Amino acid sequence: MELKEAIENTKHFLENSNELHSDELEAIWAGFNFLRFHIYSMAKSKPVKIDEISIVKECLHIISNHLLVEGVSNNFALFAISFADIAYNWNNNFKKDTDIKLICNYIYLTCSMRDALRHGLVVSKMVYEHYKDVSGWMPPAFDINKAYLEKLLSNNEKKLENDKS
Repeated sequence: MELKEAIENTKHFLENSNELHSDELEAIWAGFNFLRFHIYSMAKSKPVKIDEISIVKECLHIISNHLLVEGVSNNFALFAISFADIAYNWNNNFKKDTDIKLICNYIYLTCSMRDALRHGLVVSKMVYEHYKDVSGWMPPAFDINKAYLEKLLSNNEKKLENDKS
C-alpha cells in the first residue's frame, strides 16, 4: 500500500471511528500525528529528533489488542493494516526497533488470517448443511459395520498366509 493511501485510510477511520474508546482514539491520534510529522519532515529533508517511541508502540498495542480480543469490522482491519504500514515504514527509516517490526508483522498476519478463517467458516457451514441434507437419505449399504470389516481383514490375512505357503 502506498504511504499516501495508508495515511488517508488511517485519517478517514480515525475521523469516523466508533469502534475505539475515546482514550484509545486519543492515543492513536497522537501516535498518528507523531508519525506524520516525522514522515513529512523527512520528505522535506528537515532533521528530526526522535526521543520517545513508546507512543508508536502504545498505538500498535491498542490495535493488536482489538484484533485479538474484539470482533473487528472490515474498516478496522483496513485501518489496522494502514497504520501498521505507516509505523513499519517510519520504523525502517528512523528507529529500526525490533518490537515495532514484530507488532506490525503480527497485525499483517492477524488481518490476513482473519479473512482466511472467515472463509473457512463459511465453507465449513456449507459442508455441514450439505451433510445434514444428504445424511438423511444415504442408503444403509454405506453404513459398514466394524465387525464386518474386521472379518474381511482376517479373511484376507488368511488368504495371504495360504498363498505364501
